[in-house]
Parts: sequence; C-alpha cells; structure tokens
Amino acid sequence: MNAPLFHQALVDNLADGVLLVGADGTMSAWNCAAERMTGIDAAEVLGRVWSCRHLALRDEEHRAITDSDCPIGAALATGEQVIRRLELRGRGGRFVPVEMHVIPVFEHDGELQGAAVVWRDVSSTLSLEARCQQLHELATRDPLTQVANRAEFDRVHSSFVAVHLERHSPYSLVMVDLDHFKSINDHYGHPVGDIVLATLARLLKSFCRLGDLVARYGGEEFAILLADCPGAAATHRADEIRRAVSELPISALGGKHISASFGVTEVRPGDTPQGMLERADRALFCAKERGRNTVVYLGPQQTGQSLAEIVTNLRHAVTGSAR
Repeated sequence: MNAPLFHQALVDNLADGVLLVGADGTMSAWNCAAERMTGIDAAEVLGRVWSCRHLALRDEEHRAITDSDCPIGAALATGEQVIRRLELRGRGGRFVPVEMHVIPVFEHDGELQGAAVVWRDVSSTLSLEARCQQLHELATRDPLTQVANRAEFDRVHSSFVAVHLERHSPYSLVMVDLDHFKSINDHYGHPVGDIVLATLARLLKSFCRLGDLVARYGGEEFAILLADCPGAAATHRADEIRRAVSELPISALGGKHISASFGVTEVRPGDTPQGMLERADRALFCAKERGRNTVVYLGPQQTGQSLAEIVTNLRHAVTGSAR
C-alpha cells in the first residue's frame, strides 16, 4: 500500500475541513471538504502563507477575526492546541458556524513543524442547542412573567436548602403577594392584571443578584430565593423592594400604585425545604394580617413578628430583668 496516497485519500474523504500549515505559515494541504465548505480550490491556497482573509473568519458575535487574534497564529506562536467556535465564509458568501481545532505538530526533537487545522460545521449542533434551550425555558419559565415557574422553584429551593446546610452558610426565602390583586382583575380586567404581574416580576428581578432566583409561585404570589443571605439582610432587601413596589406607577392602571406583602425566613440547622416554605408562608400571612404592604420575618422559633417588634420585645425583656 502506498502510504502517502492512503493518507491523502483518508484526509480527502473526511467530512471536516483540513488545512496543514507550516511553522512559517505556508499552507501545504487543503482537503476536499475544505474546498466544498469554502468554495476555494486547493490550487488557490497551497504554497501561500496563511492569512485570516482566506477563510474570512468571524467570532461568534460576528466580528471579523484579524491575524493578530487568529487561532492558527496563536497555536503557531505558543505551541499549544487551540479550540474555538467561529464562523467562516462558505460557498456563496454565507457564513457557516464551525468548531476549529488547531493542533501544533512537532518534530521528534521538539521543534515546531507547523499545525493541523480541522474545522467542523456545527450548524446542526447549534440548532439542537438552541432547541434544547427553548425546551429548557418552556419547562422552567413562567410564560407570562418570564421568571422561574413553580417546578423550577421547587427544584432550586430544595437544592439551596441542601447546599447551604452542608456549607453552614445563610440562605433566605422571601414570599411575596400582590395586595388586592382580585380587585385589580375585577375592576380593570385580566389583561391588565397580567400586565401588573409582569411589571412586578421585572421589579423583583431588578433587585436580585447573580445566583438569586425569582419565581412565580402561583397566581399573584412570587418567591425570591436569596443565596448566601442571612435573615436580617433578606428582611432589609424585602423592605427595599416593598418601598419600590409602592412607589412604582403602573401605566396600565392609569398611573396608580400597587403594594405587596412580604414574608421572610432563613434556613436553620435541620431545616427542610417544606418547613422553610411553611415558615415563609406564615410570615406572609402575618404581613397581610397586619394590614398588607409590610414585611414580616419569621425564624424557626417565632410566631410571626416584624424585626421592629422583635427588637422592641427584646428591649422590654432586658429592661424587665434589670428591675
């Protein structure tokens, strides 16, 4: 068997584009797939020095790749393999998404001989990834408010409880209920009610950090999961949100304002997702019983008090014991 002919036939029958570049940048191989994908014949490139203009490379944000940030040049300069998602101009001028592997090739003595460049059309992969992302959003996102849905809340809340208990780090849960929402629906209609819910959801998200989660728990009730956040800080955050909600004019209501009630609790040793949720629900119930538009924090041993009430009671207890 003629080894060079066998190797050439093997390379030419690959579905991936293959380019061989010498250490000085001279192109010495350009397979059939490269011709087919780019519309450029081997005769047009072989023996020439590589430049990004041969493939009109772009990054994933559709910005042109220059020779200074070209993956082939980087591999030749550093002697290290480079893998990047790029776009190259294909036959007819259409840009094709590819995954490019640039593999440095060395002599036995360690001297760099050049690089093998292999690129694969990943159009179908990107379409599949996009579809998977769409399915993920359908499964985890509330379509009206564009925050997490109840199923995603249940999953993340259970995970947060387990992780924060294991790390002995704080985690707080805030339950939010839009006050008098039934009256809004009855007076303005459900389409306006939907606008109000979506507006509230956007405001809640604006107060969240990376790693937090806002979810629509059901109806006009939302949940905010605050990672690495102790109860006092969560209560303060909830009160900031409460004020922002009450100060926000709703154009769909003719510029009128809305309000919301908040129940806050913090994870404690031995807690369960359900136990924490029940405390937050009780705190929310207390907030609504106190006239709405307020925040109530409920710890594991508490029956439902605002932080101001807790501080006041502690002061009275200290004063009484001193007498």
